[in-house]
Amino acid sequence: MQMTQLFIALAVISLVTIAILWWPVRATVAAGNTRQQLFAEKLALLVQARDHGELAEDDFVVAAEELKQQFLTDPAQVTLQSGSLTRWRLAAVASVTIVTAVVYLITGQYRELAQWDRAVANLPGYGERALLGKGEPLSDTEIDEFALGLRTKLMQNDDQDGMGWFLLGRIWFSQGRNMDAQEAFQQALVFAPDNAKILLSYAQSVLVNNAPNATQKAAESLGKVLAQDPTNTDAMSMLALMAQERGDYKEAKAAWELLLSQVDKQDPRYDSIAQQLAQVDRLMTPAKRTIEVVLTIDEATKNAYPNATLFVFAKAVTGSGMPLAVHKMPVFSGTQTITLTSQMQMQAGWGLDSVTDALVQVRLSESGAVTAESNDPEISSAALALKDGLQRIELQLTAANASQ
Repeated sequence: MQMTQLFIALAVISLVTIAILWWPVRATVAAGNTRQQLFAEKLALLVQARDHGELAEDDFVVAAEELKQQFLTDPAQVTLQSGSLTRWRLAAVASVTIVTAVVYLITGQYRELAQWDRAVANLPGYGERALLGKGEPLSDTEIDEFALGLRTKLMQNDDQDGMGWFLLGRIWFSQGRNMDAQEAFQQALVFAPDNAKILLSYAQSVLVNNAPNATQKAAESLGKVLAQDPTNTDAMSMLALMAQERGDYKEAKAAWELLLSQVDKQDPRYDSIAQQLAQVDRLMTPAKRTIEVVLTIDEATKNAYPNATLFVFAKAVTGSGMPLAVHKMPVFSGTQTITLTSQMQMQAGWGLDSVTDALVQVRLSESGAVTAESNDPEISSAALALKDGLQRIELQLTAANASQ
């Protein structure tokens, strides 16, 4: 249907262009014909005057010559211009049509409309394969088309229970389109403000996106879930992780212990919760080694990467590339002190107390991923000889010194 509309629109544009450009040509030709008739009439009058003896032969010749000169000066030019103008108009019409089609193809609109048509037409089949498990799993291209077709339907019809927007949000979240996913979950909450699944997904998306007031927004959503179901393990897990990330280990430990008491030992989640609880216990134990990183980030860098995630981590100078300690937080401007300790182990037995020398690195990640990407700004300290107790270093991340 979209393709048909395209061709109709293109035909209308061409017809309107032809009408606008061709009308002056017709008017000019008509004017030319009128002037030729006038010349013939005037010449006939001169002949009649000569024949009746009213005009001498010499005077007739002079008058007729002057009349011809007038015609050759004006009407001939009009005729010539009319022919040239006609050719120019035709060339302009052809150019407009060709340029319109070429620009349309170059910009990819033709392909996008074709994909749109296909997405809407195949939406029921995509839904059965994605939601009901019928047939082959959707390919990446088909998932894109499923999302496109679903969004088209949602924009055309009211989604009374919010499930359509929720599904679209989950598709986008799985594709890494986190901001789009957050907006879809927000739209779903308009229709279903108390739905636990939507509230959990919205909380997850704002945390991943480091949205303004992300912690507060996530906590409010999770609070609504727990008000309905105080034993909701997903909501409690997210609250425990939030407390752990902001350094509130006492609250995190209480949440993990409560979760562990509610989950059966045969539950696959039991071991994961137990590991998180052990991690919090290590973090609450006085650190053998601590590095305080006094980090300054200039305003220009903050403005260039407003939604980036800041990673501050220590790495061994030699040996494994696995970080010894990691701190993750939203980007800021100004100066803050970040603490890395020997308890911040990403792998058991590999921390600040496992090596003798380390360096501290600071990296901004627009994607929020732990793994570095080529365009992530990053700085590194000089090698630091580790020792028990507290050590302090200063680093500055600016647009000038950040490596790309």
